[in-house]
Amino acid sequence: MRPDDPADHSDEIVGSWPSIDFARLGLPPLGWLFVVAAVFVAVQHLRWMDGGSLEAVPDEVFSTVAAVTIVLLPAALLWRVRAATRTHRLLLAGLAAGAVSELLRAVVSFAPFVSYGALFGGTVIGGVWPLFGPLGGLLAGLGLVRLRPAGVTRIRLLAAIATAYVALDVGSFAIAFASSHPPGSIDPHSAVLLVIRPLAAAFAVWVPVAAWFDDEAPRAFWGLLALALPLNLLSRLTELPEAIVIVALRSNALFLPAVTIGAIVGAFVALLALVAFARETPVQPGTRATTSRISAP
Repeated sequence: MRPDDPADHSDEIVGSWPSIDFARLGLPPLGWLFVVAAVFVAVQHLRWMDGGSLEAVPDEVFSTVAAVTIVLLPAALLWRVRAATRTHRLLLAGLAAGAVSELLRAVVSFAPFVSYGALFGGTVIGGVWPLFGPLGGLLAGLGLVRLRPAGVTRIRLLAAIATAYVALDVGSFAIAFASSHPPGSIDPHSAVLLVIRPLAAAFAVWVPVAAWFDDEAPRAFWGLLALALPLNLLSRLTELPEAIVIVALRSNALFLPAVTIGAIVGAFVALLALVAFARETPVQPGTRATTSRISAP
């Protein structure tokens, strides 16, 4: 065969699919697992919406956007820093735990082939999967601390955020719960979750807020993540009037609007985090990557 002859493809199987080089698509294989998981979560949410009340559609749409985006956060980090499994282990683990939480919630709550009461109620899985969210917040916060050149600063700010988060969450829940349940009827597992969820969320948001106040680079990264603080406070504040109206007027008139506002805020916060991790994640403390993606050596 002369050098200028076309390549001989006689050994190729006719009709075979060409192999896909996932590395050329800019995302490591681990990242594609989260993409597939996000598609699954989206499908389960959309199936659950089918035939539902039209009044609940806005809430369900934004809740779906938030859940899918949270599952995609580890993929966004891996898109930005392909070596994140070595360089950003804690942060990646935290984002992955949050993704697993949403994945399991989609299976437990929406999958038609799963009966929650028969399969998950009272089992280890039923008791453990709600802990993935707080665990993710803790690990992600620790991973973000490692990206800060100054390390831990503004402890009083952490105390203030944690106090506000816990007070608003516990207060709203206690007001609404007391109106329809006898005192002491809440189980210990739910009581623990009621406290550790806002504590983990407060810790995760405190790190970027402190970094932003300390003028650390990259400003866009910390700023996008820090916006979660005022937005989450706004969402929590809307729950208080709802709980008071339920108790005082015995009316659920504010329930759906408050839930919808919470879903909108959750989706917006998740999308801001997606942009931050996909475009602005610092490769080293206090530095900014010089290229859009960092490849592993």
